[in-house]
Amino acid sequence: MTDNDPVGSFEQLFTPGGMLSFQIETSTNVDDGGIFDLFRFGITDSSYNYIPTTADDGWALLSLTLDSNSPTVATYGTDPGSYPYITLGPPSVSSGVPEPATWLPVGLILGGACFRRRWLARP
Repeated sequence: MTDNDPVGSFEQLFTPGGMLSFQIETSTNVDDGGIFDLFRFGITDSSYNYIPTTADDGWALLSLTLDSNSPTVATYGTDPGSYPYITLGPPSVSSGVPEPATWLPVGLILGGACFRRRWLARP
């Protein structure tokens, strides 16, 4: 996704179950302007009304602020005093550095170079 539009939205229909998970990967390419990038996640009912949460905006379950090289993550639970009466705790968030996925291609390239060198050096 890119931020060509200052207000963007991405919608995905799903059938609720016991667990929902997704992965967000960010870069360290922070915008230079005074407006920071922000990712928020909320859930709507079948009428597209947001399920109320305890967040300041009243709908976000997760908020990811990308204003520096270390994003700020905030999580919120649903508001049990609001209709519809759905109780969800704050989402669990884990962060980590992914394993380098380049070891196999690098190994194949180096192996191919060694094989080619031996092939060209034969009498």
